[in-house]
Amino acid sequence: MDLRYLLEKAKSGLLEDSELAFVGKKLQQESKKEVPSDDLYTLIHIIGKADFQFEDGVTYCCEPKRAGQYRPILEKFLRDSKDPDIVSIALQSLCIYWDKSKHYLKEIKSFIEGVDWDEDQDLLMIAINIAGNYLNKTPNEELYQLLVKTLENDKKKDHYITECLVKAIAKSKKSV
Repeated sequence: MDLRYLLEKAKSGLLEDSELAFVGKKLQQESKKEVPSDDLYTLIHIIGKADFQFEDGVTYCCEPKRAGQYRPILEKFLRDSKDPDIVSIALQSLCIYWDKSKHYLKEIKSFIEGVDWDEDQDLLMIAINIAGNYLNKTPNEELYQLLVKTLENDKKKDHYITECLVKAIAKSKKSV
């Protein structure tokens, strides 16, 4: 099966159970390999969007009723992978697509604090964005202060990181 085609079906809320089972089996196989294939990112992305609903031209994320069984595999990538792209798509799937950020605050904070293998800081930007979205719904003083501290201590003064931090802080429901 063509994984790009399956990803488009998932994004449109049209992924069939048999297709999800195929992707899930492949994901389980990839998660056990020492060196996963280039398909791993797409497999995780499909799982993340497998339960999307599409109505009136708008895609809605929702509770992962069918894909939720693969949650432990996605969690494993947060802990065991050192590939920023793989960790990013797993984190996005769990926190953005499935709206489970409250269960991954420890990981989000860790990625905001920085990991040495995130050389291009792509994972950092995703974690900051997720933190901002979470803080928009749920006050969390510790997470808020981490964002402020990160902004204050940004040694590289990277324009994109600064912009992500400012947006995330602005989204928060912090009462002053």
